[in-house]
Amino acid sequence: MGLFDEVKQNVTVRQAAERYGLKPNRSGLIRCIFHNDKSPSMKVDRRYYCFGCGCTGDAIDFTAQLFDIGLKDAAMKLADDFGIPYSGRDRGSPQNRRSVSAKKPEPTPEELWQKKHHASEVVTSCTRVCAASLRRYSSLPVGSSLRWRSMAFTPNPVSVSSS
Repeated sequence: MGLFDEVKQNVTVRQAAERYGLKPNRSGLIRCIFHNDKSPSMKVDRRYYCFGCGCTGDAIDFTAQLFDIGLKDAAMKLADDFGIPYSGRDRGSPQNRRSVSAKKPEPTPEELWQKKHHASEVVTSCTRVCAASLRRYSSLPVGSSLRWRSMAFTPNPVSVSSS
């Protein structure tokens, strides 16, 4: 049996998705890797199918798209990652192949809003703390707040008398 048949027989799309960091929900759905999904629309099982864009395929197609590599490289990657023996492994062993990294899915509009909202909350909190500090120390005489900050002011000012 060839490499492609061995991989197709032994690895499901769901197993590949989980192996590469994608977590299907209870229904076996993930956010589609082919377009920017707001909610999961790609069913992953033995094969995958996206209800949003209609793309379909097997574990090799999925891995090739996820890592932006060719089908043969995807099949060899799956075989290496899942411990499936195949002929020609010494040529394509992980030590001799270039490493590939998964494409990160683009953040959803909700995730972008949450990041922006969190940053806004941090700035607001910092502003409140600074304003409270200014109110607290604004009534002190000049120099006392600087002494509080351990800056170099003499504790007892020297009076200069004119003779």
